[in-house]
Amino acid sequence: MDQYDAKGNFELVPNNHIFTEYFLKQKWFQLNGREKIHQGIHIYPKEYFEIPPIVGKGFSCHHIANSWHDTQPIEGSIKKVAKRLIPYGIWRQMGAKKALQMSDYYEIYKKYR
Repeated sequence: MDQYDAKGNFELVPNNHIFTEYFLKQKWFQLNGREKIHQGIHIYPKEYFEIPPIVGKGFSCHHIANSWHDTQPIEGSIKKVAKRLIPYGIWRQMGAKKALQMSDYYEIYKKYR
């Protein structure tokens, strides 16, 4: 919460970076995608919240609007067709892998994986 207080307001924006930066400063934490329990803090692998339970170990599926991305009309149309042809769980796994590789923290993740 100190991170929010430092900003001076509570913005409704994704807070992934705030939490990741906080935990990277903790000596016991490794960004490796594995489940971790430490002094009452339970960290789940990101797949628990991204990939449907039918395909992965998850218990929920995070739906996002991707409103921060500008898509080109042709690229958007191709994605719409692909999403209809590829099974949903596989589509989500592909998207999660791509998002991980594009993450600001990917090099740190690879170090501990």
